[in-house]
Amino acid sequence: MPSYRMMEHTRHRFLTMSEQKLWARMGKITNHEKLEAFAIVAEDANMPDLAVAASARLARLSGRKVTALKVKPKTKRGDTGRALRRLDM
Repeated sequence: MPSYRMMEHTRHRFLTMSEQKLWARMGKITNHEKLEAFAIVAEDANMPDLAVAASARLARLSGRKVTALKVKPKTKRGDTGRALRRLDM
C-alpha cells in the first residue's frame, strides 16, 4: 500500500497535469508503489481507462500475465486514435 505522502503527491500530479501528460507519466513509472498509487488516484479521478492501464502495467512489472488490454488514451480531438504502445516497457 502506498504511503500517505506518495498518495498526496500523486493527487497533486493529477490536479496539475493534462490527461495526455498523465498517460506519458504512467508509461515511465517503474516503481511498484508509485504505480499502485497512480492506479488508485486515476480511479478516484474518474479516469477508468488510465486506471486499467496502470493496473495492467503494474501486473506486467510484477511478472503477472495480462491477458487483454485494449485501452486507448484520448487525443486532443476527443477521439481514441492513438494506441497505448509503451505499456509493457
